[in-house]
Amino acid sequence: MGNALTALEDQYFLINDNYGSLMGQCATDDQKAQLLKQLTTARTNYWSAINKVLHDDDPEVQSLTSQLNTLKLTLQATIDSGQNIAAVLGAIAQAVGVGTQLAALAISL
Repeated sequence: MGNALTALEDQYFLINDNYGSLMGQCATDDQKAQLLKQLTTARTNYWSAINKVLHDDDPEVQSLTSQLNTLKLTLQATIDSGQNIAAVLGAIAQAVGVGTQLAALAISL
């Protein structure tokens, strides 16, 4: 598995593994819907990239993979710090947005 696909996989599982506790922190239905949407998008990004090729030697793929790996660390720190759910949802949205850009670069086999 290439670096880009691994980054997408890590992102999906980070959000999925923390989903229950994050959902419990959501104070509004809007926050719950936002969390579910981001989880679904992260899963879609990962699964759509599995059957495609991401060229790890492409400069744009490398840049987005690097950003995604950095955002993963930021997201994990945000979750671990116990920040309010709005901050966590913002970090998730930012990371999933980069993941979507990365998944869009995948080409079909």
